[in-house]
Amino acid sequence: MSGAIEELKELCQICYEQKFKYKCPKCGTKTCSLECVNKHKTQSQCDGVIDNAKFVKRSEFKENENLVHRDYNFLMKMNRTIEVSKNDVRSKNKKILSNYHNNNKRFQRDSASNNYESIVKRGVKIRKLPRGMQRNNMNKSGWDQKKDTYVWTIEWILIDNETGSELAKHFSFRVPEGTKLEEAIHQTIKEKVGDVPVFCFLKKIDTPASNPQFIPLDNEHLLADVLRDQTVIEFPTILVAKEKEVKGYTVYESEESESESSSSEESSSEESSSEEDSEPEEVSSKQQDDTENSEQNTEEVKAKEEETKDPIADSTDELGIKETTAF
Repeated sequence: MSGAIEELKELCQICYEQKFKYKCPKCGTKTCSLECVNKHKTQSQCDGVIDNAKFVKRSEFKENENLVHRDYNFLMKMNRTIEVSKNDVRSKNKKILSNYHNNNKRFQRDSASNNYESIVKRGVKIRKLPRGMQRNNMNKSGWDQKKDTYVWTIEWILIDNETGSELAKHFSFRVPEGTKLEEAIHQTIKEKVGDVPVFCFLKKIDTPASNPQFIPLDNEHLLADVLRDQTVIEFPTILVAKEKEVKGYTVYESEESESESSSSEESSSEESSSEEDSEPEEVSSKQQDDTENSEQNTEEVKAKEEETKDPIADSTDELGIKETTAF
């Protein structure tokens, strides 16, 4: 009887035909093949995954050593997971901090003590875009310690004068600010233009798309000079054309030129007003001459009247004799 029971314990608990080969980790059901394993999962709705948080009595721990090993392995696994997570967080933080501070000693892009001073010293107002945007990622402008100079990322756009359309676009990276503008033009742009002299313009920002404006640049000047007192987004965009006038674009007039024109207008208006003021003076002088002439005429008339007076009448007047009329 006991032997038969022992034989039953060795059999598969699904088919009871063969000895078991596998044991379910979760419920302990004995199976002999993959077919029986699938039947067991379907019939018992068992997923075969051990629930490490399931309550186990102390008596079961004493009876089954596997439970002790299971809990031990579970605790070790959790400890390892925590350590790995800590290391991952540290490595990610290092990457974030390195990207933020940019620990590259030769080329510091986002250093507050370097980049900010360079922008202020050069008088260029740079508008920064949010991190992750394409133009922000392409910006490699910054202080190059090896060259001991500020270097620029420049966007070059070749423009068709007749249509105003964009023919080509290229980027130059790490161009020293001491480079002459004509020498800094991208080589591909030069090849497309040929030996024809070109004109460079700085794209004016904060202008409506319907009325784009550009600022003429002198090709013989340095980048530091042509960019001074200008505003750019991340890095300058310079338009290159074969002629001075481009269809669809207007030349931006600076405040200085406007003030000069206004001052010239004011000076011309002052001159005209002064001329107007001088005319009344001439008129008044003429009036004065007329009054003098009239006075002289009256004096001459008086003199003639005195000459024609009757001397007898004068004598009677002097003696106080009055004329009387007889009635």
